[in-house]
Amino acid sequence: MKREPWQIAAARYCLENAEEGFAGFHEIKDYLTNLEYRLEDYQVQQFFEEEIQRPTGRQHNRIAFANRNSPKQKWQPPFDLVQKVIDYDEIVLARTTSQEASFYSRIAISIAFITLIVSAIMPILFTSKVEIQNKESK
Repeated sequence: MKREPWQIAAARYCLENAEEGFAGFHEIKDYLTNLEYRLEDYQVQQFFEEEIQRPTGRQHNRIAFANRNSPKQKWQPPFDLVQKVIDYDEIVLARTTSQEASFYSRIAISIAFITLIVSAIMPILFTSKVEIQNKESK
């Protein structure tokens, strides 16, 4: 099975940890490293800045929040990130469904073709000549 792009994996991690928040760049980098993605720091840093810190359409940086239970600052994903993961999942589902539909349509076309051939051959094979003899009565 083909694994998802690292950006989607990172976004999914952010969403899964949205309630408690996540620590930021290093936490995302560690998660991706554990999934065996081979990335440079600048790639993950760019993802963090563009998707978490300053998503599209925002003029100013977002601010991390501090939880009462933990003095460390945590980040929550913006709504755009949620939508991107949902869109990705829908595309994957649509591709899978279309491949299944294509498979079943080929089966249906094959059955229809076989039925056409059988219906054309059957009358030829099983038609018998019926002769009516005309007897003249005297």
